[in-house]
Amino acid sequence: MDALFFFSPSFFSFISIFFLLNFFRVSYTEDDVHFTLCDPFECGNFRNLSYPFWTDDLHRPAYCAYDHEAYKLKCKQNQPPVVTIGSQEFQVVHLYQPRGLMTIQRLELGENTCPQEIFTYYIINYSDTAANITLFYDC
Repeated sequence: MDALFFFSPSFFSFISIFFLLNFFRVSYTEDDVHFTLCDPFECGNFRNLSYPFWTDDLHRPAYCAYDHEAYKLKCKQNQPPVVTIGSQEFQVVHLYQPRGLMTIQRLELGENTCPQEIFTYYIINYSDTAANITLFYDC
């Protein structure tokens, strides 16, 4: 191989790009030491809960949760978690962790799932093009 090839600009460009790509790939895939403290937790009869949900029952750093009352869970052993939204308490019926969604039921309703008044609470402001649909079934 010609010795001039090793001193050519294209060779130096290739080597530079190679090392830069390998450096960034390794450095950005390392775990952030802060988030290793954010282990999943249990709350009532739900297991492996994590961000955005949180509870006062655990001593976890603030960055482990989305600090909003709608994601704060009250935990009691072997019972569904309770969340307070506005001034009303709701029992968490189902949690879908990947999307940060939960199905809730007002605590005072019990078996009567048809509310007398509609409760509206928005965590996120949606755009004008978004539509909201509220369904009541078995009423």
